[in-house]
Amino acid sequence: MITGGFAAHHFGEWWRVKGPVVVPCTDDVGVFGSPVSNEWALIQEHFHLEREEILDLARKGIDVIFDGDEQKARLRGIMW
Repeated sequence: MITGGFAAHHFGEWWRVKGPVVVPCTDDVGVFGSPVSNEWALIQEHFHLEREEILDLARKGIDVIFDGDEQKARLRGIMW
């Protein structure tokens, strides 16, 4: 869907930007044949992220989920 391979993907431009929260996810597993766990693995591999950088990305996602404070607190307890 993009030219230039993974290096040209817009994730590379946005994941370090302050302001917008960038969280890898997919809702098209049936179309693209890639579950979200594979998306994270590809990001780590092709953008050379360390384990802690991957965890930081995942933790940022907690604040923007469509759920209440109780669920967010539960997830924070799991992720830290």
